[in-house]
Amino acid sequence: MPSEPEYDIIIVGAGHNGLVTAAYLAKEGMKVLVLERREMVGGACVTEELFPGFKFSTASMFLGLLQPKVVQDLKLSEYGYEAYSADPPDLLLFPGERYLCCWKDPDRLLEEMGKFSKKDAQAYLEVQAYFDRYEGLIRRTWLRTPPTFAELAAQFKTPDEQEAFRIIMMESMADFLEARFESDAVKMVVASLAPVGNSVSLRSKGNMYQMFRARLAEATGERGVWGYSRGGMGGITQAMAKSAVASGATIRTNAEVDHIVVEDGRARGVVLKTGEELRGNSVASNADPKRTFLKLIEPQHLQEDFRLSVDKIKMRGDFAKLLIALDGRPEWACFKGEDPGTRDHGFITINPSIEYSERALEDCMKGYPSEHPWFQGHIQSLTDPSLAPPGKHAMTMYIQYAPYNLKEGTWEEEKERFAQRCIDTLAEYSPNLKDLILDYVFIGPRDIEERFYLTESTMHHGWMFPDQMFGYRPLTGWSDYHTPVHNLYLCGSGAHPGGGVTGAPGHNAAQEIIKDWREGVIE
Repeated sequence: MPSEPEYDIIIVGAGHNGLVTAAYLAKEGMKVLVLERREMVGGACVTEELFPGFKFSTASMFLGLLQPKVVQDLKLSEYGYEAYSADPPDLLLFPGERYLCCWKDPDRLLEEMGKFSKKDAQAYLEVQAYFDRYEGLIRRTWLRTPPTFAELAAQFKTPDEQEAFRIIMMESMADFLEARFESDAVKMVVASLAPVGNSVSLRSKGNMYQMFRARLAEATGERGVWGYSRGGMGGITQAMAKSAVASGATIRTNAEVDHIVVEDGRARGVVLKTGEELRGNSVASNADPKRTFLKLIEPQHLQEDFRLSVDKIKMRGDFAKLLIALDGRPEWACFKGEDPGTRDHGFITINPSIEYSERALEDCMKGYPSEHPWFQGHIQSLTDPSLAPPGKHAMTMYIQYAPYNLKEGTWEEEKERFAQRCIDTLAEYSPNLKDLILDYVFIGPRDIEERFYLTESTMHHGWMFPDQMFGYRPLTGWSDYHTPVHNLYLCGSGAHPGGGVTGAPGHNAAQEIIKDWREGVIE
């Protein structure tokens, strides 16, 4: 006879959405157990000390989309969470010792853009106003079970709104930018965050949504501004874990789930890799949809057509991370020996043009690491000295593109060559960088998959194109956080509204679970 359930719900994975789900459910009075395979909570939202005194955000590194409601509801500030931004939030580097600082002050920003094109500076204001008019129609869908695509489209009522819907959901970033700007520099200011995590061309129809979505950042208290978590990205999940435990949740680390127990079509617990069985009245998976349905659920418990649909979810991430311990502050050639002040305190981007991005992607599509990759990263220790020893710095760089599937060889053979190519490229913009390097770690796409259990190294648990968003995420008919297995829920980024450190999927899944618990569906 099966043992009696010990918990109302067992949550698989202590990534940020799993912790958010746990905290909400524990606040409601449910008996909650969270299981994490690694030795620390946080999933891909962690800070790790890779060298003595040097701490890095090893996977996720952007703070922008974390929902203020989640922060407030879970009282994260009381548990150590602190969001902040730099000014300028972004520094874009270009060949020929040119640069563009995206200052918060509009006049100062327009003066910077005017170095490249006065016409584009004005056009930039018009584009920002255009986005502002429509962002509320998308933003209000985030903290709720998603609308279908038809329901979403119906919110855009007037001809102007309908045209905006067409542009946001169906146009390509390249088409949008090229129709409005003449300067590559200003184009890349607008597009800087948009390609992250999707191995698709900027000319692909439908990728405008990524650029629009990045505009919804508000975690720092400033609309459209991305920033940092004090203590690195792990500062977020440490606070979430403390909030969940304070509300009564139990968290176990070093507890890898082998499979989810299904009896009579219902999730009834989990079995760990050690063989230990834990019983619960329900289960929520913070793993991505492919890992959840194709690895954690035994095949006989799902219809074959559902499994085939899951298998077709587009996932591939094709990115890498380069984490560098530095003996001092890098010099940037563009500043010509001047004190940079705060100009390099924000995110640093090297992706000079649409054509540059396209060439980087073409290499990747052929199965080769990009000859000239694009970079986005930061030296957070400039604004948070706790992340590096005095006088030294921790540099984190996100690199695209690093193909998940290499045409030749393995990543174990390739990673050092590609790491050196990336360092050489960075050194073209920072002449003293190589002299400052004390040590570094290159985390390739296969490392990302193995280390963080991100299938095909996709940080978003699936591409975020309109055909995999809203009522289509993760699959048509299953966007309400429920699954074909009764009392099994999805609470991670593979559910609406998708990836990034938002907390929204965890929040929304928790509301569905609470409703079922109150109605006696979970018992």
